Amino acid sequence: MVTIVAEYLSGIGSLRATVFPSSEGNEERIESVRGVHRRDGDLASSSVDQEESSFCIEVVLSELGGARTSTRVIQVRGFEVAESSTARGEGYCGVKARVVREEEESGVETRLAEEQEALKRCGGRLICSRCGAPCTCSFDETARLPHASWMDSAEQWFCACSGVENALLYLEQVEESIRPAKGTCLLGETVCVLSVADLLKPSENVPGVPGPVDVNCQACGHPLGVVAPWQSNHDSALQAVTLFKYAVKVQVTEGDVDDDAVRELPVFESYTPCNSLVQDLVQACQSGQSMKYQVRIAQESEEGTFTVIQLVILNPKVLLGHAQIEHSGGGAEDHQGANTKCAGGGDGSRWAGPCMKVLYKIIQGTSASRDDVAYLEQCDDWALSSEAKRITVPPTVGSDLAENLKSSTSLLLPESCASYDGLAIGYLSLLKPSGTHPVGNILKEVSPRSVAM
Repeated sequence: MVTIVAEYLSGIGSLRATVFPSSEGNEERIESVRGVHRRDGDLASSSVDQEESSFCIEVVLSELGGARTSTRVIQVRGFEVAESSTARGEGYCGVKARVVREEEESGVETRLAEEQEALKRCGGRLICSRCGAPCTCSFDETARLPHASWMDSAEQWFCACSGVENALLYLEQVEESIRPAKGTCLLGETVCVLSVADLLKPSENVPGVPGPVDVNCQACGHPLGVVAPWQSNHDSALQAVTLFKYAVKVQVTEGDVDDDAVRELPVFESYTPCNSLVQDLVQACQSGQSMKYQVRIAQESEEGTFTVIQLVILNPKVLLGHAQIEHSGGGAEDHQGANTKCAGGGDGSRWAGPCMKVLYKIIQGTSASRDDVAYLEQCDDWALSSEAKRITVPPTVGSDLAENLKSSTSLLLPESCASYDGLAIGYLSLLKPSGTHPVGNILKEVSPRSVAM
């Protein structure tokens, strides 16, 4: 099996495709890799999607000890290529190209509009995504939360005579007053915000003390969200509860099938603990906040253990294509015997689309080990010296984050290119855009051919 990963950096108009063996003991050998165009005459026009770009990656494979080679052609969709070159490194081959691509919308607005329309059309309540137990009352209204960075430009609402300090004070008062009314669900990019009064058994979920409070499923204990801090002189019934979209599902109690229908809507099915965190980090990058983070995972068992992730964002958004191919072992007519995992399926399809590129290091240990404690202190020193932002995430989010980081490094990068300056290189999937033209896999295989050596 051979892996092809294409990475597009929109800021500099660069496309880089890397071809490398998927694992040790691989039976295929990469003979050559090059970039070709439909107009070059060495590709059949019928094998290339005429409505997409003409740029393709031609990979010549052979079986170790075999007498035949197969040429596999992977089309790179949606790009106009100005020029390209090939490169070869330790354990991989590659193609670099300077490209032109029409930039697409992020899809966030479209996705939120679709979610709001779905909830507005049928109403419903939120249930635990783990056990299905109801966690809120039914809500009648839906609305949009302000953008997470709305305050960044809000100073422009005031004239100079207002004074910066007075303007900021007023904005803080406005932000604090943003609270949902009972029966209203406010939609953010990765969360739902409701009134505490809409929780089932709110007195059990939210004790009457100021400060942030975790909200868990009453049936299985699954973490659902948090209640924001509030002052002791405030009425707790007016407080807002933030529920993570990945932790809840939408249950319709009055469906359009019949009045007694009870069914689930796939409104939040694309959200995961990891991509929700990554989406929040993208927002932070766009508002000019830190590109470096120290992520501490809250431990729910084994006191004295710790897991910390050093995270450096290299690019908040790159577009990835991912495909895996095998030597076909025969003539062009043997294409059905080949195994290609490109768009629309395969184990690697989850990595196709918008991703964040990062450097990272996962540090695990116990407070009983001096070496582990010293290593953690080095991590703290790094966070302090580099002005990294420190955040703590629940175990569900932390474990999903660590698994995605390690998986991306092992699947998407050859070993010789998997680290830099003592940190591993990895990718984290962003939420896939919604709408009529969602971003899919930019790699698509066209007909292979086989020749004798």
